[in-house]
Amino acid sequence: MDIRYFYVPKQDIRGNKVYILGQEYLHLSKVIRKTKGDIVRVVNGEGDEYTVVLTKTGDGFAEGEIVEKRRKPNEVPFDLALACGVLKGERMEMLIEKGTELGVNTFFPLLTQRTIPDPGPTKLSRWRKIAISSMKQSRRSILPKIENPMNLREFCDKIRDYDVKILLNEKSKERPFIKNKNIRKAVIVAGPEGSFTNDEIQFLKREEFIEWNLGVRTLRTETALLFAGAIFLYLNQEV
Repeated sequence: MDIRYFYVPKQDIRGNKVYILGQEYLHLSKVIRKTKGDIVRVVNGEGDEYTVVLTKTGDGFAEGEIVEKRRKPNEVPFDLALACGVLKGERMEMLIEKGTELGVNTFFPLLTQRTIPDPGPTKLSRWRKIAISSMKQSRRSILPKIENPMNLREFCDKIRDYDVKILLNEKSKERPFIKNKNIRKAVIVAGPEGSFTNDEIQFLKREEFIEWNLGVRTLRTETALLFAGAIFLYLNQEV
């Protein structure tokens, strides 16, 4: 039996009771038509997964009783972040959707010298909805954080405590390798469509980024980041 996943913020989980509201309730009641007695899984986006028996549906919400709780099932054992210059149109959406499936914990949209203008709050809201949907689809319990757009200096200040920092650079001769076998946090960064400027690359190298070259073919930013993320997880025995 395929058990459906629903996102319920922590404030709507009280004791052994779960309350499913808003769009999640509409999906539960109108789309997949779950009713009293059905079993669903609920994730709070902070690493907790609950198996829930529905005890009530109607009046604009569903109520359920928790029968099992698991902590961080289906999660990568370290924090993985992806960063890039903001991409146009659906390309940023695809990166967030597929990156969430892959196990990414944080996305950093960057404002670089060759980046399109700041995407604004409407885009950020849409990206976060995509992350919620992808979290449920991939049966994760952690909702990735999508940071507000920032410049490179702000980005580097944010990641001071990361163990591994990787810069994707097609001009480098360095190939993927394992840098640290006791990883807590890792970040992979790629430039926007027009790539980073030389000054930006030199700045990131001074900030202790190591370079990776992914091969002779020129990859789009979102492809390169997802490819690099998968390689990194494989090299660190996560898959």
